[in-house]
Amino acid sequence: MGFVPLNFLLICFFRERGVFTSQGLIRLFFITVAIALTIYLIEQQWILPGLLTDPLGDPVSLVLQYSPFHQVASLLLGISILGCIILVGFDNTPITQGLTTALGGLVLGYILAVEHGWEIFLMASSMYMGANIIRDSYNMAYRDELTGLPHRRALNELFDSLGSTYSLAMLDVDHFKKFNDAHGHDIGDQVLQMVATRIGQVGGGGKAFRYGGEEFSVVFARMNKEDAFYHLDEVRKSIQNYEMVIRKEPRQDEAEEPGGKKQRKKGSFRRASEKVSVTISIGVADRTASGQTPFDVLKASDEALYAAKKAGRNKVSMSS
Repeated sequence: MGFVPLNFLLICFFRERGVFTSQGLIRLFFITVAIALTIYLIEQQWILPGLLTDPLGDPVSLVLQYSPFHQVASLLLGISILGCIILVGFDNTPITQGLTTALGGLVLGYILAVEHGWEIFLMASSMYMGANIIRDSYNMAYRDELTGLPHRRALNELFDSLGSTYSLAMLDVDHFKKFNDAHGHDIGDQVLQMVATRIGQVGGGGKAFRYGGEEFSVVFARMNKEDAFYHLDEVRKSIQNYEMVIRKEPRQDEAEEPGGKKQRKKGSFRRASEKVSVTISIGVADRTASGQTPFDVLKASDEALYAAKKAGRNKVSMSS
């Protein structure tokens, strides 16, 4: 019983989710063999020697006597459950959520004295874990890892479901390359995350996407560009008024003393902070003719974005 939850914990540790790779196939093979072997031994009620299952004496045995499993299985189970719960806190993804819940279901099904309880909970846990794997695969395929927003692939698929009335907006962070050069890519990533969060909160039922780099898109179904303008301008204002505090890292200029001990110079430990803010330019267009495709409207909004930048940036511009 202990090796099944241990495999669940090992899967939670895997950072590379790919299956159809050499390492992924090797992992999948060993995990499948281990789970199949464990289930077979349980079904056959194969009994291991007591020296292998209960090798521990007092005081550990006094604590583990209340467990329905043998000592080794109980310890492995406890380590696995605790490890999975901790990993959910650090890596709260559908995979870790699904594995932790499935592990709990397997244990519950084994403990409950219900006819076919093990089989029922095994099926339920497998279905739940499969659903979370599909969900995690969807996130990898359609969501941007940095910002959490759906990316261009999801936007293109949404185009197929748009009706006859809609507006599309293109948004771009002003002077982002200069900002990156001045503050570094780490701060630049934080800015993109902040901007994405604000854009994701757009009103009017707008759906936000990361188009690429510092560019974002917003889709307003059943709304013309004049109505979309208001909601986009509110997003522009919220980003313009937001100030990020950058705390500079401590800097130590250390000198080597004759004895080998490092001595920090007076004033070398500097605590300083800097407030930075960014602005965005926005172009918006809507469908005005029956022959227009969403890509035509997107191109018109991109041209409106260029007009907003040409007019001085930090503006919302509508297509003509």
